[in-house]
Amino acid sequence: DSKLDEYENTFVHILEKPLDSDSPVLFSFEKNIFNSFKHKYIRVIKYHFFNYILFGDEFTKERCLYSHEKLKRKILKLLD
Repeated sequence: DSKLDEYENTFVHILEKPLDSDSPVLFSFEKNIFNSFKHKYIRVIKYHFFNYILFGDEFTKERCLYSHEKLKRKILKLLD
């Protein structure tokens, strides 16, 4: 878990530059929730030989292996 935390801290929380072919972030989606002042995000991240979904906000995060269906559920949950 700490290796993933280190890896993610280099690019996950604030994307300062556009995604490109060298980026480990394959997909990024953000949402500001004004009534709770939270900034939520979804990232699909390439990590060695697999891709995973990172879903979270400033205080919590959740990881799961990537699948199209899981990504769809996470996006719908974020938009809810």
